[in-house]
This record gives sequence, structure tokens and C-alpha cells, in this order.
Amino acid sequence: MNLKSLLLVLSFLSGIMVSCSNEEIIDIPDQSVEGISIILSSNPITTKAKGEAADPYAYATQQELQITNAHIAVFEMNSEGIPETKIFSDTYTMTPDVTTTDTLAYKIEGITLKAAGKKVRFLAIGNPKGDYSGCSDYNSYKTFVENNNSATFDPTKLVKVGELDYEFGSSSAVVSPIEIPMIQL
Repeated sequence: MNLKSLLLVLSFLSGIMVSCSNEEIIDIPDQSVEGISIILSSNPITTKAKGEAADPYAYATQQELQITNAHIAVFEMNSEGIPETKIFSDTYTMTPDVTTTDTLAYKIEGITLKAAGKKVRFLAIGNPKGDYSGCSDYNSYKTFVENNNSATFDPTKLVKVGELDYEFGSSSAVVSPIEIPMIQL
């Protein structure tokens, strides 16, 4: 009798193990982070030599710091910290948000990204020249910026680029404004 009971228990346990072996992993969709605000800031940059020995450099003027439109692209980072998959891109017309003697800042509000729990790289291009719709990855953006930076001089349309790596929390809570410092090319 003991042998029959033991075999019955073993067959019951093996039946339980077999019934659980065909479970499928449920694919959880990416959570969106809504209401993201981005601030593009143009800090005064020493841009040109004036030629005077006492003060050989001049700072950028307000016109040279100006951004009239901006293209924002966001890339998900891989495990090595390299930007890989483009998860967002859009172009915006800009008006100054905060103006001081030292900084000219522009704010973009209401961006939604599928980025909860992810590390991303923001790429901001101020006064972009050309159409970025053909850029599919980070390297194609960088190449396009480098190859499309020549034009007649207009101080209000100088190209500026800013990059920022950012890690979102695992929730979809609104984050405080993300500031991207812009560098004039």
C-alpha cells in the first residue's frame, strides 16, 4: 500500500510540474512618461577673438544665442550606454521662455515618451538646417548635422547642438524640466 501511495503522490507532483512548463511570458508594454518639459539653454559662450591684449575674446550676443526653431530626437540607450533606438523626434518653433543677461532659454512642454525605467539620450538641434526626417539613428543625425552646417552668416540662425543622457524612473510620473545646454557650432 505504501508503494501505491508513494507512486500516486509522485505522479500528482509530476503532473503539477508538467502543467506549469508551458507558461508564456507576458509582454508588458512600455509605460509612457507624459508631460515632459525640456529647456534648451544658450549660455554665454566665448566665441570670437577681438584682438585686444587685455580682453582678447568677446561673448556671444543675444542674436547669436537665439534659437528660432529646434529639432528634438530621443534615443534609447543600450546596455553599453550607446544611443540605439530612436523613440521620438519632432520639430518646434521657439520663443524665449526666460531671458537674462547671461542666458537665453527656450521651453518645450507636453512631450510624451515611452521611456519609463529607461536610460535615453536627448539630442537637440537649434536652428537646424535641412530636413531630419530621413535620419533613423543617432549616427545619421550626427552626420547630417556635421554636413549641413554651412550657410551665409546670419547671427540669429547659428546652429546649436545639445545632448543629455537621462534615466527615467520606473513610474510614469511627470518629471521636472530637463535642461539641455546648447553649444554653438
